Amino acid sequence: MKLGVVTSPEEVRMMVRVLDAYCHHAGIVSRAEREDVAAIILTHYQSGIETEDELMLVLLNNAFRRTG
Repeated sequence: MKLGVVTSPEEVRMMVRVLDAYCHHAGIVSRAEREDVAAIILTHYQSGIETEDELMLVLLNNAFRRTG
């Protein structure tokens, strides 16, 4: 994947699945917080973390570091 480019609708759907799963897990319901998480997902995806499992793991690890 080229940096800055999402190449297919399937990639977008995959990132939305990660977003929905993570926000459900973390109890995130506000649009602003969801947008923040979406930006984090996209940044990691563009850096080469491209599977649902890898993206979710990064989000969960970052959440753990923020909370303790």
